[in-house]
Amino acid sequence: YHLTFAQQLQVNGIKNNDSYKDFTSIRDFLNAWETPLHFFDFETIFAAIPVLDGTRPYQQVPFQYSLHILNADSTIIHKEFLADPEDFHNPTIDPRKKMIDQMKLDFQGNGSIVTYNQSFEVTRLKELARDFPEDSDFLLGLISRIVDLLVIFNKRWFYLPEMGNSASIKSVLPAIAPDFSYSDLEISDGGSASSLFHESILNNDLNTKELGDNLLKYCERDTYGMVIIFGYLKRELEEYSKNEQQG
Repeated sequence: YHLTFAQQLQVNGIKNNDSYKDFTSIRDFLNAWETPLHFFDFETIFAAIPVLDGTRPYQQVPFQYSLHILNADSTIIHKEFLADPEDFHNPTIDPRKKMIDQMKLDFQGNGSIVTYNQSFEVTRLKELARDFPEDSDFLLGLISRIVDLLVIFNKRWFYLPEMGNSASIKSVLPAIAPDFSYSDLEISDGGSASSLFHESILNNDLNTKELGDNLLKYCERDTYGMVIIFGYLKRELEEYSKNEQQG
């Protein structure tokens, strides 16, 4: 039975515990990125009954983001935004506009924006640019800087047996950083984050301070996970280059 390249890697991983690392492709890919690197992630709600005027049923409406900025000197800055559930009930406020205004303050004017599965963030930014044309130049400018960490694992340039047949960040992270975990968090997945925030919009009796803290911790963990993956790959590349030079 003919196996695809990815399937053969998985078979070799299960049978022989083999890894696969195409360092040339990884190096060429990462070398095209520009510092400072902005590791970025949106969280969204997608309610059947729209939460804002002008949005449609099940539209992915961003309510939160996390941003880790990795500078050329290896220092890291963390920025974040979380909408106020009360703003969804105020006809004079659009929480998405407040998010955009905060993004203008948080993003530096240059440097690649690192995502994991870029189509999600790109689509959200395009939707925001459509709904807020006065901010479209800024939002489309962000899109032009986006790169996708998923590519390295989706193309199987880097494969460890522990990843199984998945290139998702929740499969890659435990494989390369077993000590990195979401287990200490009250919220540990995007689905829960979305449903709990939506519930906070509908139910004013919720402890929104505690919920907000938990949401911020979860989203921060997601972008820091990308920083961990990037750092791991860079160390692997440095070791590979050292071995190349030694012949």
